[in-house]
Amino acid sequence: KGKLFAGYCQQISALDPATGEILWISEKQGWCNGASSRLNFYENMVIVTANWGFIAAFDIETGERVRHMKPEKQLFGYATPLLDGDKLIAPNGYLIFVLDAATGEVLNIHDLAPFYFNVCGQPVRDGNTYYLGTSEHGVVAIDIETFEPKQTFGCGPAMIYSVAYSQGEISTVDGSVLIEGDNLIFSASDGYLYV
Repeated sequence: KGKLFAGYCQQISALDPATGEILWISEKQGWCNGASSRLNFYENMVIVTANWGFIAAFDIETGERVRHMKPEKQLFGYATPLLDGDKLIAPNGYLIFVLDAATGEVLNIHDLAPFYFNVCGQPVRDGNTYYLGTSEHGVVAIDIETFEPKQTFGCGPAMIYSVAYSQGEISTVDGSVLIEGDNLIFSASDGYLYV
């Protein structure tokens, strides 16, 4: 895109990566709280999730807000949505939202309780499976068509609570899962790296 982007939902900026010159700064948005999620890019938009329920899209060239969307069901915005073709796969709480990347329209909502996705990581797709870290049950593999859980990859009890509102004995994978060849790689809040 020829730009370096910085910030989050409340205010985002585009800079020239060669000179550091600020190309634009979006108007400050008073409706959101910052989230640890990363940015997504679709066509001419940079898409940002916000804590407590919003997804916004800004024009890459001007910084003007193109869309500000709040689903009817709560969307916390901790996790980074996965851009999968023309869809955003956005896990939050016990739900996975499937959104139209161009319009922000909610296409489907899948309830995956007891898997709780109040984590920072981004889903990863490998073939017909999404892999997602969870707050309490390690990593879960989900079928991309049915959104039914296929398999879990456990880890030990968390040494620290790295996700908001967590308590008790939980097995947290807060970051994104990596796939290298036939290996699934993830770090967990129990202090171990799993392969």
